Amino acid sequence: MIDGDFRGKPRSPEELARLAAEVRRLREDAGLDPATIDVCFEGQFHGEDATEHDVRAWADSGATWWVEGAWGLTNDDDGRKEVSRRLTLGPPRHES
Repeated sequence: MIDGDFRGKPRSPEELARLAAEVRRLREDAGLDPATIDVCFEGQFHGEDATEHDVRAWADSGATWWVEGAWGLTNDDDGRKEVSRRLTLGPPRHES
């Protein structure tokens, strides 16, 4: 795992692209297929504290998975309602 900062998350799509390229290069140097990796990015797309995310930019940078961060939600009715709301909205979408 390569971390973009102390939280372990790249700060920009450009940083993610550099990290993904480095991982692919290391895999190739090790004799492994550089194309057979998944790159995950975690953020809040649907939450109250959602930061602006250009999903297309993250996908173009190499992200193949989006993990919706919900670490601040409480384990009570309000927290469960928020999780349900986010699930109902579905994954982030981007124009192809």
